[in-house]
Amino acid sequence: MTNSSDITTSLLTEAHTVVDLALRYIAAGGSAILAFGLIQGHSFEFLRTGSGQQDVSGWLMLLFIFILGITIYTIHRAVLFRLSHVFLYSIVGLFLVPARSAFALEKETTTRRLERRNRQDGWGKIFDSWAAECHFLYCSSWGILSALALAEAIGLPWGRSSSICFFTGTVLFISALIHDGVMVLKEIEH
Repeated sequence: MTNSSDITTSLLTEAHTVVDLALRYIAAGGSAILAFGLIQGHSFEFLRTGSGQQDVSGWLMLLFIFILGITIYTIHRAVLFRLSHVFLYSIVGLFLVPARSAFALEKETTTRRLERRNRQDGWGKIFDSWAAECHFLYCSSWGILSALALAEAIGLPWGRSSSICFFTGTVLFISALIHDGVMVLKEIEH
């Protein structure tokens, strides 16, 4: 028989997993849809259905958000995150650990990170929370910037909404780099 403390811990763990996935996947797709809807002259025209296309379809919006979010996150983890880490480790390697290359530093810290995660010590829990926040910032910026690229590709005019989206996407990306850089420094110290 389990006690209430075990049940509470289990529920909190599951809630954390849901929030983690939402930050990683849903936020990226949502930021892309929101940015493209703002940039488009007739907001969210691509999501309108029904007679006279008056209503924005909630189900269609959720479908777009999930598909875009998963796509953005996958591209981010496969390519863009690796490039940002090479950049961060290059900077750290230049100033703090000049004897090792960026690739050697990344390999070493990644190995230690995986070992800590398997042990689930205090550092592993901190890392999991950090990863969700960091990927949220990166993927939200990629979502906004990809919406801008799509708008440019299909010939939508650059207006005030585009400038706001560009500023927001850039601030999110710089925030992600700073957040990621702080954690990279902490990983190297440990």
